[in-house]
Amino acid sequence: MITIGIPTYSGAWRLGNLLKSLSLRTPELAAGQARVVVVDDGSPLPQETRRVVGEWKAKMPLTLVEHGRNRGISAGWNTSSRHHSDCEHVVLVNDDVIVPSGGWLEAFMHVLRNSPDVGVVGANWHAFIADDVAKLLESADSDRQVVPRDPGSKQCVPSRRDLEPCPPGRVMAPGGQLFAFRKSDFDAIGGFDETYKSMYEESCFGTSMAAHRKKIGVQLNWPFNWHMWSETFRTRPELKAEQRLSDSRQHYRRKWQVPDGVHEFEYTNPKYLGAIGDVAVKFLRGPDNKPSEGVLRQTGGFDGQ
Repeated sequence: MITIGIPTYSGAWRLGNLLKSLSLRTPELAAGQARVVVVDDGSPLPQETRRVVGEWKAKMPLTLVEHGRNRGISAGWNTSSRHHSDCEHVVLVNDDVIVPSGGWLEAFMHVLRNSPDVGVVGANWHAFIADDVAKLLESADSDRQVVPRDPGSKQCVPSRRDLEPCPPGRVMAPGGQLFAFRKSDFDAIGGFDETYKSMYEESCFGTSMAAHRKKIGVQLNWPFNWHMWSETFRTRPELKAEQRLSDSRQHYRRKWQVPDGVHEFEYTNPKYLGAIGDVAVKFLRGPDNKPSEGVLRQTGGFDGQ
């Protein structure tokens, strides 16, 4: 069984878009292989989250949990991950994501079920803006007709599609907007450190996975995820994004004993991820979901089909 966890904070419109994309592109929900948990993390108007969940509850296996106060993304991820006692795998999705066509969940599960030395798997992403939403959600595969946008400039860049047939990359931690792991690995490292209210939480989780489970992170290039970068912080200034970033960075440095004068990832990546040897990985290569395999080298790079 797969748990799909979605923490949200004042994101009713975004949540509705995400749930619609899940209904269009996640056949595992209708097949009884996956369930969705939405965690409202203390939204000022929780009734808006309840309304959106109510609209979709009859269309998919869906549960709402309310924190009552804002506890931060790590707490939302922990609540989601622990909600179903019988789940084997957990997928965490930000509410500003629209999941892609092309068998996104199958691609994640293929890696986790066939690559025992991979602890976390995520997806590369294209940016989108509000004007793209209608076309992205028009049909099950309508996102293939949307021109990808560059994550930084938000300008349309058709050539980003050229990355989709590429093999996956070896990372300490995939991007936190959409990633998956085994529940057994989550339990073994104690879940997410709730000191992190926003940012660095996925990096710390990946560092723990490498340090304590000797497993790497993998970032897929097929299928690309659709993501509205930092939309929660843009619309909710009370969350004080810059302060949270500073606090999280300092906590990460203290926790992993990063020396002064060294960038934290230049210290932890070689120490923990770099200590793990070559890792065999099986994955689905786009755009036709061809089963593929290869080796992600300790020194970087990929050898394989």
